[in-house]
Amino acid sequence: MGAMKFQLVVLFIGLLVLFAGCSGNTELSGTLLPNSKPDTEITGEPNPLEASFQVDLNWIGSDEDGYVVGFEWRVSNNGTDGISPRDTLTVDPLTGAILHPWHFTSRTDTTLVLLADQPGYPQDDPSKPRSFRTHSFFIRAVDDKGGVDPSPAYISFTSTTVVPTCRVVYPNLSRTNYKRVPETVSLGWEGLDSDFVLKEPTQMRFLLKSAKYDTTALGEPLYIRTLYEYNLHYAKILDFDDPEWSLWSGFYPSSTDQRIRLSNLPNGEFFLFAIQVRDTAGAVSVGLEYQKEVVNIKIVKGGFFPAVEITEPILGSTVFSDPRSQIASDQPLNFRWTASAASYNGNIFSYRHGWDLIDPEDPNDPGWAVPPGVSSLNLYARERSYLNGYHTFYLRVEDDSRQVRLIKWGLEVLPPTEGIPGGASSQ
Repeated sequence: MGAMKFQLVVLFIGLLVLFAGCSGNTELSGTLLPNSKPDTEITGEPNPLEASFQVDLNWIGSDEDGYVVGFEWRVSNNGTDGISPRDTLTVDPLTGAILHPWHFTSRTDTTLVLLADQPGYPQDDPSKPRSFRTHSFFIRAVDDKGGVDPSPAYISFTSTTVVPTCRVVYPNLSRTNYKRVPETVSLGWEGLDSDFVLKEPTQMRFLLKSAKYDTTALGEPLYIRTLYEYNLHYAKILDFDDPEWSLWSGFYPSSTDQRIRLSNLPNGEFFLFAIQVRDTAGAVSVGLEYQKEVVNIKIVKGGFFPAVEITEPILGSTVFSDPRSQIASDQPLNFRWTASAASYNGNIFSYRHGWDLIDPEDPNDPGWAVPPGVSSLNLYARERSYLNGYHTFYLRVEDDSRQVRLIKWGLEVLPPTEGIPGGASSQ
């Protein structure tokens, strides 16, 4: 009996040891379940046939065994016929180049600004042409374990935009024939992008071409000089694919930045100056209308000078180059002036004035009162008077095309009348 108890105790202790060993094993048996991939759905979609180049998109994601941490998206610029197998690729199988890379976002909405740069939108109004391009937007959810939706949601749509317009800016352009301009001329431009919030294009370029379209039997050049000649021959000269177009540059909001200065053009020659603008969506203007997108100019040496008006409180105002006046002895003189080169699209570059110059062409003449410039000190002459003699006030005005206007105001000092004492000169 005692031996049996001993055996039972040993058996019980052995079972305790066995169970104690099993309780320390944390291994789980069975098959590990794979991560369930998330799912994605586009909820806000643009019109697939005709959308703006600014497109609002919305989407949602879900995950059965976890949660969505974000999304990856990409956009393809399709051809005219919509999505193609190449648009679904991330890597070009032939070259290894990255195509339409994925971009991560934690948002569930976006506004995309897309290209609409293919001209000739089908069945469009010819008076208000549009450009277009078909795009595809892909979006896929990413879950907390790094899994991505194996079948991204996508939508294809056609973005459109109204083609921007532009015109050359130069004073008093004739609609029927050429415009005379100086050898160094500033030509400006304006542009409109009607369906963009800023209402302006983003880029521009220009082209300057000789207006020669043919030669006579004697070899003399024939130039475009009129609207009639332009309509007959402009296609021989102007082409949007011409390699001589300038590079695209920014279209700036300031009107003073929207101009180009052409220097040292040959006297007597005729030219065509054309501009083209491009908008945010990549659409370009398509017009080549005479004296609108294209200006017909003739280079003329001389004959262009700033318009200047000089005013003196007692003597009055003058716009003549060589006025003459009689003044009393010791009469105070206070000259002020304004000038403009707007009649030929120029800007005033400098003013300079002086008294009794020896040589007005000498910038170092001791008679100059101030250095050349456009500060407030260059817009008036300090008061002075003379006791006697003949004196000349000089005003030199120069524009940014180096056109100069020199005005000489002659002043004859009359002797003092009896009973009116002559004062001291303020020279």
